Amino acid sequence: MLLDIRTILLLMTAAWALAAAVLFFLWRQDRSNRVYPVWSGSFALGAAGLAMVGLREQIDAFLSIDIANALILAGAGLLWSGVRRFDGRGAALATVLAPTAVWLLLLRIPAIHGSTPTRYVLMSALTAFICLGMAYELRRKRDEWTGSRRALTFLAAIFGGVFFLRGVLSAFLPVPGTFNEPTGLWFGLISMTPLLALVAGVMFGVGFVRERRERELSQLATLDELTGTLNRRGFFDSAARQMAAARRGRLDVALLLFDLDRFKRINDEFGHGAGDLVLRVFANVAMSELRRDDVFGRIGGEEFAALLTSADEAQAGLVAERIRQALNSKAIIYGESRLSPTVSTGVVSRQAGQTDLASLIATADAALYRAKDSGRDRVCNTIQLAS
Repeated sequence: MLLDIRTILLLMTAAWALAAAVLFFLWRQDRSNRVYPVWSGSFALGAAGLAMVGLREQIDAFLSIDIANALILAGAGLLWSGVRRFDGRGAALATVLAPTAVWLLLLRIPAIHGSTPTRYVLMSALTAFICLGMAYELRRKRDEWTGSRRALTFLAAIFGGVFFLRGVLSAFLPVPGTFNEPTGLWFGLISMTPLLALVAGVMFGVGFVRERRERELSQLATLDELTGTLNRRGFFDSAARQMAAARRGRLDVALLLFDLDRFKRINDEFGHGAGDLVLRVFANVAMSELRRDDVFGRIGGEEFAALLTSADEAQAGLVAERIRQALNSKAIIYGESRLSPTVSTGVVSRQAGQTDLASLIATADAALYRAKDSGRDRVCNTIQLAS
């Protein structure tokens, strides 16, 4: 036996209020997370709207129909806005206000306000629009297609489809106009869907946020704080994965090993602030010359490395030479002093007989020190190393 409308509304109101409280509590535990209060507010608005719908026989119709459903739509819009904010796209005000404004404006038309089926169709269409909008927002960030994000995307899309179906059925099948009328099988089942979706949505939403936090912490552990590039651990981990992928695809791989010349003298003469500036400038120069898929990082004090795929030793040498020249032409001013750092580079490719990252590093290091012994500020490859 299906629940009556009053019981369904009571359960949904309690569930939405509980979700708002849980999310608010999570935010109190971690105030750096700015999406939890937005989502908490969205569920609080929804709970308030549902409670007002449940009081339809006790309060004015304007409050229990117009304002109540406007609050529900505003809460759903705020949920959508929270997804945008979480992904760094800004909390667009239109996503919160547009569906609510459409609802309130169209209800000024007597034929719509006085027709229960028409109101169901309108409310279902607006809610479906918001749900599908959330699914679209979640799907946009393809570089973060984690398990919880996929689940939330699927859930929002299904939820949107259910509300669209409710709108279509409301146009052709009887809908209850009061709490005393029977719900009917289809209406009762669809009305329970938001309750079930809420439980799953909060669960996946919390997992969604935690997955990003764990990924951010993992990234922090592999980044060099000074230059913003990969640190030694991050470089070797990423380079090993890149080499394995290149091996499967039978692609050439080249390694560049950089060492800033006379870096200790810069620190001794101008201070560590000057040395830090030189490191940051070199990192920016190198990254501007490398491709997006190349792996680059700081693996020692003044030592950097880059792994290039689909590049032989000659091509890698040209890249290293561009980086060397770009650094030479860079005007670096520290206080009243002009700094003129140079870089020596060792270049090696897997074509030169190396089969793993450790072997590439060892050979590139030997080429690097040949460049140092030859006067610094130059690029040395395995051919020059052998001569």
